[in-house]
Amino acid sequence: MKTKKMLLVSSIFTIITLACGFGPKTNALENAPSQASSPAPHNETTNSGSINQPVSIDLSLLGDNTQVVEGGFSFRVVPEYTLDLSGGMVIMAAPGADPDLGPIMQLMGWMNESNKTNEDLYTQLKNETPMQVGAPQEIQVSGLPGLAADIIGDNNGKTMQGRVAMVMVNPKQQFILMFGAPQAEWDKVAPLFNAVLASVEFFEIQTPSPISSMSPGSYAYTNNNVVRDVVVYQNMAYAATLGGMVAWNMDSGYSMAYTPLQGMGHVSAVSITACQIPEPRIIVGTLQGLSIYDPSTGLWDERSIVPDESKIDNSKITRLFCDQANNRLLIGYNGLGVLDLNSGVFQRFTKQEGLVWEEVTDVTVSGKDIWIATGYKGVAKISGSTVTTFSVENGMPDERAFSVAAAKDGALWVGTSSGLLSFKGGKWTMFGSDTAAKLTDINEIEFSSDGKLWVATAPLGGGRICQFNPGNGTCEVEFKDPDYLPLLALSLNRSGLPVYGTGKGLYIYDGENSLALKTDSQLTSNFVDSFLIADEENLWIGMDAGIQVLNPADPTSYDWLSFSKADTPGLGGNWASEIASSIDGVIWVAVINGEASRYANGSWTSFPEINSFNVVAVDEANRAWFGDDGKGIIVLNPDGSPAMTFTTATGLPSDKISALLTDDQGTVWIGTDSGLAKYENGQLSVVFGKDDARLPNRYIRDLALAPDGTIIIGMFTAAARYDRNQVGLLVDFLKDGYSDLRLTTLTVTPSGQIWIGTDKGLLQPDGFNGYTLLTTENGLLTNYISALQADPFGAIWVGGGGSNFDGGGILQIVP
Repeated sequence: MKTKKMLLVSSIFTIITLACGFGPKTNALENAPSQASSPAPHNETTNSGSINQPVSIDLSLLGDNTQVVEGGFSFRVVPEYTLDLSGGMVIMAAPGADPDLGPIMQLMGWMNESNKTNEDLYTQLKNETPMQVGAPQEIQVSGLPGLAADIIGDNNGKTMQGRVAMVMVNPKQQFILMFGAPQAEWDKVAPLFNAVLASVEFFEIQTPSPISSMSPGSYAYTNNNVVRDVVVYQNMAYAATLGGMVAWNMDSGYSMAYTPLQGMGHVSAVSITACQIPEPRIIVGTLQGLSIYDPSTGLWDERSIVPDESKIDNSKITRLFCDQANNRLLIGYNGLGVLDLNSGVFQRFTKQEGLVWEEVTDVTVSGKDIWIATGYKGVAKISGSTVTTFSVENGMPDERAFSVAAAKDGALWVGTSSGLLSFKGGKWTMFGSDTAAKLTDINEIEFSSDGKLWVATAPLGGGRICQFNPGNGTCEVEFKDPDYLPLLALSLNRSGLPVYGTGKGLYIYDGENSLALKTDSQLTSNFVDSFLIADEENLWIGMDAGIQVLNPADPTSYDWLSFSKADTPGLGGNWASEIASSIDGVIWVAVINGEASRYANGSWTSFPEINSFNVVAVDEANRAWFGDDGKGIIVLNPDGSPAMTFTTATGLPSDKISALLTDDQGTVWIGTDSGLAKYENGQLSVVFGKDDARLPNRYIRDLALAPDGTIIIGMFTAAARYDRNQVGLLVDFLKDGYSDLRLTTLTVTPSGQIWIGTDKGLLQPDGFNGYTLLTTENGLLTNYISALQADPFGAIWVGGGGSNFDGGGILQIVP
């Protein structure tokens, strides 16, 4: 039957490709992403099939009824005609039909991306087909108005005659019936056209469920080039990054990346060391305690080596030092922890024990004495249980000390903001701007086995590596970072040469050049603040470093589109706190520390009058509503001109706006720290005031729309469903065993499941009207959930980040 499909192709090819969407599609972001609405169902069943002239309709000519689900129509077949169905297209061919002439009938139903009328279909057919198309005649098909026309023309030198009927079931759902036959046979078969047309009934096209290429499971998307510390062990460089740990083979350049999906305790690692405990282990300090890696197996230990009362497992570990000579592990975290690896005895030093500042930026050991740099209040020496502090008050030239290292001659070297300090015999010596090296903002110090002193700097405008000679105050070897980035990590390889890290990766310096060790991280920043599903093909991600767009059905196969202020004219800033889209596909962005922005027709525009607003929504009139945490609401018209403003003076319960939502009835819901308001039919009103007891908490943190049209209200310590009349409590943290949690965000899946993000984990619906708390122990990258989004495929996108300096990347949970 494939040869028979060639009939009529020349005459309908254009209309099919243009109207049905069978032709090539452009990328959704070449213009502003669009959102096609579903057709409204049509329930009329009148089958007059009448044309505005006498016609012959004989339904006895037809056989059984056939339903074409993809096309949104049913019809009765012509007995003895062969039947071929493909998607929303049907071909019926007479026995022995001529492939060029017929008799062959085609019926087609489809959804178009734009609105059309019957007249549009007729004009398109008349203009695009090489056949002659007669004048349009008004018809009724299944109770709906349509147009019919006679057609005639040559096909491969043979004359064919026929008729076509066109119906717009609704502005986007289209139907065409076309019948052609040899001209000499047309009068004989024409009654079949009228009969089949009279048998047609329409219904709503059932859009097939979207299909994702992702298999069930969890997937991590992080930027593991943001290096914070590095250690070299047996020619492997282990980098602690804000997107996990990366292990690099320095000979082959091969790397392995690790996150909580492989066993880490938290995705953001900020310190690292190698230590025999007594087995060789790589110990990683994260935002949530220690993670222990076995380099011989590539696996992570589940054990904890510190006592519970130390509170290390729930703390940010800022620095680690393995004092192997004294068999101690030194842990910087709001003071210093000292773990005896032999006995397991643990000591902690804080202000109570004599420290003047509990921040720990670096640690070293001289003999048995422990030296720590505090960043802002000098250095401290711990001898046994005695703490001695050094600062400007007792003669230290610069107390902004970020790094320390002990030389073999007993001297202590300290890296400060104004230069390099040496402390020996009770005397401080400054090597600062008056030396040839002119070192400032020293972030790391390392001694090689032959006693060479290497420093890494982290000033604004670019860091550098220096092999410092104290004798003449020069850098015998010097190298500046080519990307002008601060150097945040430093170790030495087995040749005594630097391995250093920046916010863009790890590098090996060979004495002249640097070799970059970078992973293929697609995520720009590990601090994710917002998501938006603009359509099935585009997931928008708002971060502190800009905006990215990916395909949620296949996020690993394509390059992600990225927008940042530095590279994108018109974008008002980098910190995209929230993103919203209008029906016509325009994207609006609320920007913290920047100007609200709009993306339309491939271009960005910023609005200086809306600076550092944190939430945004778009109403049914395509107006953008921007909310601020202290300045109320500003509304812009679609063209960006001012439309309205709302504050407590105009009826808001508070000027601190924390959530905005437009529902399917066009109502704009407004969440504040003192209750819920709505804007409906041109009127602003308070739904729940600060003293309304119907909600357990009036601090609204987030709002979402359920598939049944109800409003999901996320409060500081609870979540509820509101149907415009009654409140149904979903979870009350204070009563349901989650008293230490605070709601941060929420989302609703296409099936109606409500997922809740908190500052200490993710609440997953358990199917029994309750919730299960997921944490990093269950594979979350972080316990601070800053963004949530359910996609059309049922997957949950989890964004993390407690601040723009730490973060938690993205976890995709595919059911």
